[in-house]
Formats: sequence, structure tokens, C-alpha cells
Amino acid sequence: MSRIFEVKFDTGNAAFSDGCLEIEIARVLRSIASRVEDVGCTGCYETILDVNGNDVGRFKLGRS
Repeated sequence: MSRIFEVKFDTGNAAFSDGCLEIEIARVLRSIASRVEDVGCTGCYETILDVNGNDVGRFKLGRS
């Protein structure tokens, strides 16, 4: 059985505006990568926070 890593986050708030879209997307992805490397994935949804501390989405490792 294969496993699926799913990432979904909203880019509609202030952290992603005013020319910061690409910078904040990259920061969020690096943050996710660090968390996965350091503590792994539990299989449950994990919260994604933007640079301002706002909940913008979830990531998880699940089964297909």
C-alpha cells in the first residue's frame, strides 16, 4: 500500500500579500520539511502556521 503526503494551505491573508507570496510559500514549505525531518508525521493532520502565527492549513501523511 502506498502512502500519500498531502499539503494544503490558504494564501489569502496578509502574510502572503504585498509581494510576499513566493517568499511566504517557500518559508511555509521549509517549515513543514523541518518538522517532518525533526519529529516525523503522526498520520493525523498537522497545523500549518504563517509567519504571523495564523493557522493557514494542514499537512498529513496518510494511506492511499
